[in-house]
Amino acid sequence: MMSARALWRMCVLPVYVVLAGAVFSMAMSRTSGSIIGGIAPLAPWALALSIALAILLVIGNALRWRRRLRCMRRSMRRRRSDAKATRAAELASRTWVDGQA
Repeated sequence: MMSARALWRMCVLPVYVVLAGAVFSMAMSRTSGSIIGGIAPLAPWALALSIALAILLVIGNALRWRRRLRCMRRSMRRRRSDAKATRAAELASRTWVDGQA
């Protein structure tokens, strides 16, 4: 199961980024007619940028999750092989000592 922090990063944070982009885009679009009215045409770009950033967040988190799972699986394989090697060494040393007696 995924931790709450990983779920937050993968699901909730990108949604917040898109919502922030939407709010910023709406605020920029309402500047027409004011002294900073020149930024009103850039409003769709703010939303597009926030969507692109959210997609990058999801992709990055998915890659991080895959890498973490791969490392966990690799460490489990190492533990198993180390345990087998230790058991084989113990068995070999017992056999050798028993053979000498």
